[in-house]
Amino acid sequence: MTARDRAQKSQRDLPEMHRYGIWLRNGSVVRVEPNGWRGCHFRYPATAGKLPKIYAVTRGKNVIYVGYTTQPMATRLRQGLRATGQHGYHGYAWKNAARVGLVVWFFPGEPRERIEAIEAELVYLIRNRTGQWPEAQTEIHFHRVSEGDKRRAELLLESITA
Repeated sequence: MTARDRAQKSQRDLPEMHRYGIWLRNGSVVRVEPNGWRGCHFRYPATAGKLPKIYAVTRGKNVIYVGYTTQPMATRLRQGLRATGQHGYHGYAWKNAARVGLVVWFFPGEPRERIEAIEAELVYLIRNRTGQWPEAQTEIHFHRVSEGDKRRAELLLESITA
């Protein structure tokens, strides 16, 4: 297989991805820039409910958090930013940041356990490359992972740093 063939196969294996710049003030989102364009909201499919997503929060070139959700991204972020510890959930450890990057991948029709396995593998790959867990990672769900899912996690990590 040539390098070009490998690159084309990688693009087919990589799920759809969106990048956002997120500005925060007092634990609330004040501005969203989709894919580097000035805007004020998330774009479909990030707005879709019941759609499995893996998302990575970045500060500069560092991944500080990786998560999974099926909620619209605005809803998921609002919950994590507003949580106060009631019912045991304290929310995101990065909620006091002024600005973060957000990368979201979409996995339509794929089962939760498979997406959580890819999410956990992505967090592990970050730990393996940097020597540290993402600084704001507070939990992870472990499931058996296939070789194909390991490769997908590698592609997600490569797409963050690209």
